[in-house]
Amino acid sequence: EVALAEPACHSHTLESAGSRHCVALHPKGALRQCYDFLSFVILCVDLSLAPLLLAWDVTRTATLTATEWFVMGFWTLDIVVNFFTGYAHDGEVVRGLGQSASHYARTWFCIDVTIAAFDWIGAWAAYVGQSFMTSTKLLRTVKVSRLVRLFHMTRISWHFERFSDLIGDGPMSGIFQMLVIFIAILYFCHLGGCVWMAVGGFPSDTGMSWLQTTLTVSDEEVAYQDLPPVFCYVTAFHWALAQLTLGSVDILANSTAERLVSILMLFVGMVVSSTLISSLSAVMVEHQSNDSYRRHQMRLVRAFLRQNHVDGSLSYRVQQQVENRMSQSEKLSADRIDVLQKLSPSLMGELRLNVFRHHIITHPLFRHCMGVSITVSLEITALAVKLSSWHASDDIFVAGVEAHAASFIVQGHVNYLQVPSSAPVTEETQVQVSSGTWLCEMALWLAWTHVGTASALTGAELIRVDSKGLMQALSRHRYISGVAVEYCVIYAEKVRKAVPPLAYPTDISVPHASYIDIVDDMMPSMRSAIGMLAVRNQDSKTMWTSGRIAKLKDEVMQGASTVILNSSGELERSVRVIAVQVACHEDDVLWLAHIGTKVQDRKPLGFCQLPGSKRAPHETDAAAVIRVLQNELMLPLVCHVDVDQFPAEHTETRKMSRELGVHTRYAKTTFSLKISDMNLKRGDFGVGIADSDTLSARTSFHTNDEIDVVHGGVGLTPPMPVPLAPRDIVFVRDKEKTRFYTWLSPEQFAKLSDERFEKVISRFLSHLQCGTSQEKLALGSATEDFSCYSPCEQRALSVNSRQSGPVWLGRFASS
Repeated sequence: EVALAEPACHSHTLESAGSRHCVALHPKGALRQCYDFLSFVILCVDLSLAPLLLAWDVTRTATLTATEWFVMGFWTLDIVVNFFTGYAHDGEVVRGLGQSASHYARTWFCIDVTIAAFDWIGAWAAYVGQSFMTSTKLLRTVKVSRLVRLFHMTRISWHFERFSDLIGDGPMSGIFQMLVIFIAILYFCHLGGCVWMAVGGFPSDTGMSWLQTTLTVSDEEVAYQDLPPVFCYVTAFHWALAQLTLGSVDILANSTAERLVSILMLFVGMVVSSTLISSLSAVMVEHQSNDSYRRHQMRLVRAFLRQNHVDGSLSYRVQQQVENRMSQSEKLSADRIDVLQKLSPSLMGELRLNVFRHHIITHPLFRHCMGVSITVSLEITALAVKLSSWHASDDIFVAGVEAHAASFIVQGHVNYLQVPSSAPVTEETQVQVSSGTWLCEMALWLAWTHVGTASALTGAELIRVDSKGLMQALSRHRYISGVAVEYCVIYAEKVRKAVPPLAYPTDISVPHASYIDIVDDMMPSMRSAIGMLAVRNQDSKTMWTSGRIAKLKDEVMQGASTVILNSSGELERSVRVIAVQVACHEDDVLWLAHIGTKVQDRKPLGFCQLPGSKRAPHETDAAAVIRVLQNELMLPLVCHVDVDQFPAEHTETRKMSRELGVHTRYAKTTFSLKISDMNLKRGDFGVGIADSDTLSARTSFHTNDEIDVVHGGVGLTPPMPVPLAPRDIVFVRDKEKTRFYTWLSPEQFAKLSDERFEKVISRFLSHLQCGTSQEKLALGSATEDFSCYSPCEQRALSVNSRQSGPVWLGRFASS
């Protein structure tokens, strides 16, 4: 067991003690962002409609009424949502329900409640005015109450800032800023025009208003109020624009109210024109300044090339590349932003961790370390991690240069080149590496000189992990330091063994040096600790059954398998398997195949594979083979088998474990044994096989008197590719399970090994009656009569009779 010095923690939100499991919405969370986008759309509609409803007596249609009620309901619901939304305070996100509600009550609550109250008062007044035809004073109150909605305008700047952050820096940022300024000018003109239109409809102390002034149309004097509404709106918009820009228009104020509005608009025009125009000028000046800087730099480049008499072709290429790269915007790093240096060290560390963590944990070792200790996570990102940007054709590292850091490709594509002069290759070799790949990991664990050159094919962003900084960070934690040392030793050994027939190590990869390969070779206690932490982490995220979790934990603690969190954060299991290919070469080559297992009273589980078993902890290959032969197959004379004399083949397969539901890697070592090598005959195993005529002619599996399973018939989909008969099957039974075997040719074995036929084999085995229609023998008694068995069977039975518990060896009868 590993005692962790501190809890693994990746979020730094403050929560009240009483609300750990019920927290407020994160102000930057995905759900809140969707809600904010909806509020922005509604805000735009609300701010556009409110002035129009004030200025004109719009007919209240069902659509307009429904829209108004929806908007009022939304802003009322917004008050409730804000009570349950966290807030930022001194770099921390506070998500406690009580703290969030108290903060909202102290800030925006009064304003939001006032606006909502005026909305509902206006809605009630409009209903009363329509239902009882009350005075125009009440209806005018309804219109004025809608003006209170304009206080929502204070939120619009916050939304525009969010959009500006999404656009980022560069030419588009300047264009967006100018667009925002133009939108602001147009909206103020829209608002001023609607106010001017509304004031024209108010009672006048002079008996005249600007709407009653006339305009000559076709030699006739027509009042503005008698002209189409669109013309009146455009005229009022023109008047507002003239006031904002301190211009003039042929419309004069005819009442005290209109005169006051005109004076107010002149003051607003001075402020708005000076503010917005200066902002627009600043944006344009900044753009011109940047453009002037680029032109000045290009003049210097051309002067340098001309003064040094650089060749024309090279000079053109240099100018093109400089101009192209100056027009590209590089990704900002914290070091280039001076104001970020004013942050406290702890907050700066959390910022760097948040920026780099999701890239760093793609390496399973760093994922494990960061899951153990948040302090080590902060130290890694502070001392070892740095972001670097590369343009197309830039050399990231060059062959023959000593390496001091590993790199992770965040974005872009990299070309890796090896040539015979600097690498053990016979010809030039190129490999294209895409994002999500680690380069030169070996530089972190041993002295390494680059054996190839990596250059950016496109613009690329890489995260650089410095070896010295990483060692300093990992040494801060006793357990993590131990894991790193063990990892380093095994990795260096993998590099040393990477010689033919294996591939030589490159800056990209080392044969058999993946994280799970290295953990597989670690000491048992450390391997179990890594596995238990991985299972504990995944258990908190998935809905696993307690039985699967308990069984996986038992496997990890007993060392039967290796379990890790892979680069995607998912559980991955590694099992080392020993398989024995027992072959008979009498007439044709036949292999002994394990075709199913039956545990006690459960239904048989069908499959087709070579006899084998998981390798126990600290067990050698030879001991595992002897165990399979003696305990699984009960072959005689196993004590005379020299495993080292038999050829071995190493293979690796990956599939989902049906029992545990975990992606599993099966590292299998297959030993080939011939019956003749042990001076035995195929018949000595008690396996009866029909002659060739019977096999080719058989069309059904006769299992017992009650059922006849037709080949390819009902219930067998797809049909069995290999005809089998009960007398072809031999079973071995101990106190826990019964194992079924048969002899197959290599072609038959390949067909039957397909997973599609597992259900067919299970159905076939379920109709066999072990213990009734076959020969059987219960071991454990020295007085049993072995005379009915062959001499080799007798020797096998006598050897295995010393085992604890009854063991059954039998063959099914021919019928």
